[in-house]
Amino acid sequence: MQDTPPTRRGILSTVSSVFDPLSLVAPFILGGEQILQELCRDGIGWDEEVPDKLKSEWEKWRAELPALEKLRVPRCHKPQDFHEVKNIELHHFSDACQKGYGQCSYIRLVDEENRVHCSLVMGKSHVMPLKPVTIPRLELTATVVSSERSCMLRKELDYTQMKEVFWTDSKTVLGYINNDARSAQELIDKTLWWNGLNFLLNSPEDWSSVDDVPSIPPEDSEQRLRKLAISDSQSENARRQEGIATCKPVDIQELKYAEQQIIKIERNKAFQDEVQLLKDVKTKQQAVNQDTSKDKKRAMKRSSSLYKLDPFLDEDSLLRVGGRLSQSSAPYEVKHPVILPKKGHLMNLILCHYHRLRGSPQEQKMANLPKDRLEPAPPFAFSAVDYFGPWYIKEGRHEVKRHGVLFTCLVSRAVHLEVTSSLSTDSFLNAYRRFVGRHGPVKQLRSDQGTNFVGARNELQQELATLEHDKIRQELVKTNCDWVDFKTNVPEASHMGRA
Repeated sequence: MQDTPPTRRGILSTVSSVFDPLSLVAPFILGGEQILQELCRDGIGWDEEVPDKLKSEWEKWRAELPALEKLRVPRCHKPQDFHEVKNIELHHFSDACQKGYGQCSYIRLVDEENRVHCSLVMGKSHVMPLKPVTIPRLELTATVVSSERSCMLRKELDYTQMKEVFWTDSKTVLGYINNDARSAQELIDKTLWWNGLNFLLNSPEDWSSVDDVPSIPPEDSEQRLRKLAISDSQSENARRQEGIATCKPVDIQELKYAEQQIIKIERNKAFQDEVQLLKDVKTKQQAVNQDTSKDKKRAMKRSSSLYKLDPFLDEDSLLRVGGRLSQSSAPYEVKHPVILPKKGHLMNLILCHYHRLRGSPQEQKMANLPKDRLEPAPPFAFSAVDYFGPWYIKEGRHEVKRHGVLFTCLVSRAVHLEVTSSLSTDSFLNAYRRFVGRHGPVKQLRSDQGTNFVGARNELQQELATLEHDKIRQELVKTNCDWVDFKTNVPEASHMGRA
C-alpha cells in the first residue's frame, strides 16, 4: 500500500486502489467513500489538508485496510462435500439509510440430501447523494440496483433453472445487519455477510411471506410503481364514496382505450355499412366455426373503398387491413395497419401533427448583391479569391503538398486557377502576380471563407490567419486594387460574403 498524503487527492487514490469488482468488501469501502463525500461537501481542495475530525477517521480507516490481506473467498459457490445440486436460488437483499444504500446477492444451493449452503455472490454500495433524498426514495433506488444485478447474474451464471427472491427490510429480519459501515476485521469475522441470514437455511415454508404483488413489466417507468402503491393503499372509506368523482393519474392502458374509442367514432362515420357487415360475418364465423372470408368478399360491395384492402375487425373491434403478411415476423401494427377515413377532424389532426414534426428547415434569405456584382465591367475587374486543396504530388522521390487558388470574376463568373506551393504570404503574392499578368489589374478583390475553411480544414484556417495583410495591401495598391480582409464566416453561411 502506497504512503499517500492525507489530502483529498491522496484519499481518492487509496480508496480507488482497492480492486473489488464484485463489491465483496463493499461495507468497508463505503466508509472511505463517505469520507471522500464529506470532503466534497465541505469544498476541500485536492491538495489541501483535511480537517482534524475527518483526518482521524481517515487514519483509522486506513489503519484497518491491511487487514483485507487476510481475507480469503472461495472461488466455487458449491462446497466440496456437496452432492448433486437439485435446487438453485438467488436471494437479493436491498436496504438504505441516511448514509447510503446498497444490495447483496446470495446463492442458495440444496443437494440431494436436502443440505443447504448459502454464499455471497456479489454486492453493491453507494453513498447517499449530496442532494437531499428521502429514505423511501433511496430504498426504491436500492431495489432498482437489485434488479440490475439480477439481470446481470442471470446472464453470467451458467444455470438453466434458477429461482430468484427479492427481500427488503420491511418484511424480513434484515435488520440484523447494521446500516453503519463495517471495519475490515469485523467484515472478515462476520459470517452473516458471507453466508446470508440464517432463515435461508430453513425450508421456504418457514420464510416470512407477503401478499401477492401484481407482476409489473420491466420496461414500465417509476409511475407504474407509484400507481401500484396508490391502488394498494386505498382505504375502505374511499371505496364507499362511490358517488364522489375521484381523480387519478392516467395510465397507458387508459390512454390506449381512449385512442381506440376515438378511432371507432371516426370509423363509424365513414364506414358504418362495412363495419356492420364485418360484424355479421364475424358472428357467423364464431357460430359455424369455419372460415367465412369468401362470404365477406361476396357481401362487400365492389364500389366500397375498402373492397381491395381485405378488411377485418381485430379483438378490439378496430378496422384493419388484411393481406398476406399474417405469417410475417413484423409487428402486428405493421402487418395490419388501422384503416382511417381520408377526411375528418381526426385525420386533419394526425396530418398536422406529423407535418409539424417533419417540417423543412427555413432557408436563409440572401443579402443584397454588392454594387461591384451589378455594374458592367471588363472581366476580372471585380474578382474574388479563395483557397482549396491541398493535394499531395510527387517531386522526384518526395511527396509534397500543393494548394489551389481560385480567382473568379464577380460579374461574368469566369474562373482562373493557380497553384501555390504553400499557404505563405509570398506564395499567395506570386499567384496574384501571375493572375494580374494574364488578365490585367483588378479594381477590387474579395476573399471569403466557405465550408472548406472550417471543420476538417481547421489547419488551413489557422494558416490564413497568419498572412501579413498589410504587406498584401501594399502590393495590391501598386496595381490600383482594393483589398477586403479575410473574415471567418459561420459554417454554411456563404451569404455573409454576398459573393
